Amino acid sequence: MESVACSPTEAKENPKYKDCWVWFTEDREKTILQIKKALTDPDVDYDRLYCNFAMRVATGRAAMSIGRFAAITTQTSPSEILERWYEGAGLINNQSDQPVVAELNWTQAIFQNTPDHLTRCAKIVESLRRQLQNTNWPVARLEYWTRHCFHAHLEQIHSQFVIPIAGYSEIPLMQSADAGGGFIVHLQISKILNAGKDFFDDPDTALWPLSRTLFKSVKRESRRCAGVRCFSIGGPEGMGTPILDGDSLSGAAAVGFTALGQGLPYNPECIIVAKSSGRRLRSVGYELDKLDAALNHEWKDTQGRRVKITQAVIAQDSSVTDTEVHSLHHLGLEVIRCAYLRSRRRRF
Repeated sequence: MESVACSPTEAKENPKYKDCWVWFTEDREKTILQIKKALTDPDVDYDRLYCNFAMRVATGRAAMSIGRFAAITTQTSPSEILERWYEGAGLINNQSDQPVVAELNWTQAIFQNTPDHLTRCAKIVESLRRQLQNTNWPVARLEYWTRHCFHAHLEQIHSQFVIPIAGYSEIPLMQSADAGGGFIVHLQISKILNAGKDFFDDPDTALWPLSRTLFKSVKRESRRCAGVRCFSIGGPEGMGTPILDGDSLSGAAAVGFTALGQGLPYNPECIIVAKSSGRRLRSVGYELDKLDAALNHEWKDTQGRRVKITQAVIAQDSSVTDTEVHSLHHLGLEVIRCAYLRSRRRRF
């Protein structure tokens, strides 16, 4: 592998490169160990992990080159940044067009009246995206991941939901737990302000080991929302990054992406404990354990407000009995049976 676009000494001492350098040194080593640990599970989607790791390297190197160019103190060439993006594009599409440097109308004149360094970096990425948007490169993904290195990606998000999803583990996942049982994680889905169609991980959790079944389920349901979609999965503090498997989150993903695509609101106090099968909802395993976990779960939404789950949706063919539904209701969790997914204008 080639060296990064600036020397280690320059990267450490220059605050403009601080965030990128931290990832290249500390976070990268943790990531490699995490991937090696995941290699013991045959169900993990290794292609996704490899692609995301290499994409992180490519866009991280591009971000460092962009930082040099934006500083106007060095002679970084636009072709250097373009080559980094080409590395990332090749991961997604082996037939990606070769970079044509001669067509780049890209000079430091784009920095006129832009003294802030991070704003300059964002302008470079935006200029590069505009000039490559008619190629077969995954431009939306490259732009979002590169901006993420500068913490300038949030302005690209058109709309976003954080959706609670329930799972079950036979072993304890939390450090404070003595036994396995139901648990809650959060699926964050976003619609990105960008032309085209794409679906990709958010860099924050792109290296969380997921099974092929789970990843395919989320990707399938994301097609209910047109345009560029991004997702991440996050757990509570102390949970770590256990390997997640199964398709029981597909019901929540289906409703979330439908609402996202149609501009509908999503009720964060509602959890869907069912899987999607076309337009129908189907039962999943360990439903009562998952409902018990939802009953005791509180979390903070994207605005920092504390949210408590008060409503749960289960499939019509759920094994949860009416007696158990009534018991959960008395404890503060309203359980609703539902057979079909509906996309009418209502609050899910």
